[in-house]
Amino acid sequence: MKNSEEKKQLIEFPCDFSIKVIGKDCPSFLNSVSEIMRSHSQVYSEKKCKKNKSKKGNYISITCDVYVTSQNALDKIYIDLSKNKNILFVL
Repeated sequence: MKNSEEKKQLIEFPCDFSIKVIGKDCPSFLNSVSEIMRSHSQVYSEKKCKKNKSKKGNYISITCDVYVTSQNALDKIYIDLSKNKNILFVL
């Protein structure tokens, strides 16, 4: 069995990575996503995000392209997004 140093990475860093975040369609959700993304990426721009509302308009998904330099940096973004009460799912 290979040790962790010998495992081949599935993602080559640094890279742009798409993260989809789903929550209730309200200003606090949108603000939470933006704050978290900005805290992890100096080059984050809301202009690079795609927003899609659910059929009934209760929920919204935001797909953000964020520049990450390592798996550790990507993991930290997922952890912070997942801990936020305004965010329901992170994909």
